[in-house]
Amino acid sequence: MDSASLMEQLHLEDQDGSFPADATSSSEHESFVTSQSSPDTAEQSGPMVEVRKTDTMGYGLFATQKIPRGTRVVSEKPILQMHDPEYRAQLIERFCTMLSQLSSEEIETLSQLYCNPKVFKEEDRDAILKWYNANSVTDANGQELKGKKRQESRKKTLRRLGCFLTNCSGIVSDGKTGRGVFALFSRINHSCVPNARYGWNETIQRFTVHVSRDLAPDEQVFISYLPLTYDSRATRAEQLEESWGFECACVACSDPASEMARVKMSVLQLLLTSYEQGNKEVPEIMQLEPLKNRGEALLIADQLAKLLISEGLVSMELVKIYRTCSQLSLWLDDLDEATEYAEKALDIEHCLIGPETEHLREGLVGCQYWLEKMQGPEGKPRGLKRRKRDMRRRLNSV
Repeated sequence: MDSASLMEQLHLEDQDGSFPADATSSSEHESFVTSQSSPDTAEQSGPMVEVRKTDTMGYGLFATQKIPRGTRVVSEKPILQMHDPEYRAQLIERFCTMLSQLSSEEIETLSQLYCNPKVFKEEDRDAILKWYNANSVTDANGQELKGKKRQESRKKTLRRLGCFLTNCSGIVSDGKTGRGVFALFSRINHSCVPNARYGWNETIQRFTVHVSRDLAPDEQVFISYLPLTYDSRATRAEQLEESWGFECACVACSDPASEMARVKMSVLQLLLTSYEQGNKEVPEIMQLEPLKNRGEALLIADQLAKLLISEGLVSMELVKIYRTCSQLSLWLDDLDEATEYAEKALDIEHCLIGPETEHLREGLVGCQYWLEKMQGPEGKPRGLKRRKRDMRRRLNSV
């Protein structure tokens, strides 16, 4: 029995056809107060964003006022989280155990999230049944569930598993990778041209969302569910349909010019990656001229950064490209240009993550620590030979 048939048999489909990252709600508008990371917005009063019903996308998150670039609009802990399991049955066991420990309010919040039937596997129902056979399950009054009530509880658990799998995002806790599902973040819809960036901030142990450009009042907050910036429209559509069960209609999916820009970006990224890896075969197979030196690589990286900005793709990929430009400029003995690129990378990193980047120190991933190492103590430039020696050692460790 496939996953769709399983959901149909259990009568657990969403009735409103809401998109992923949307939740059904008993009220037309639900507001919540958020924390802010931008000092420019510290004096604003009232909630900056609220959940609203959309015409075609279920529920979404909207700005209630002008929100400056870099503002943190969501900061939350997960409703439910777990370390990555070694196999599927272990995931089911952990989920059922943790679900039984949630409060009624938390269970209700989880239950309201969108559930994509395609996330299920045939063995999931049997795994849940196995857990129920091995554990006592009680109602809100502490009475053990039996008969039809126990059966209905199993059906609800299956759907809640689907809600978790559809909406969960990666987190790092105690040095271990895992996944969690979040009440507010799960309301945000997708766009291939997002205006916000999300991620787990290990320093503050919160899942955060920051807007990557200024938002006008009543403008919807969008994130990208997909990690690869340069994928074609066809590839993105396939991934979105498979993982979340919807078709994207954003500007990048309807404008041929945007599609051509992404094709160009993918070519530039291919040339840059091949140069960094010392691989000339891939460009030649595609009938492209391989990059010959660091000067050419810097020109390509800078062009790629400008394309990302022109397409509104202010992302951690752009941070990475600016870091590459900084590294190449340093090797070309231009400390001023290297510093300028590093400062651009740091500005965008703070915009997308916030100022709490202590968790990025290891491996010199964070732009702040890259800039400090490049400039030396107290912001004074290091001698060129020492700087090159230090950078070579640091680059080899990244």
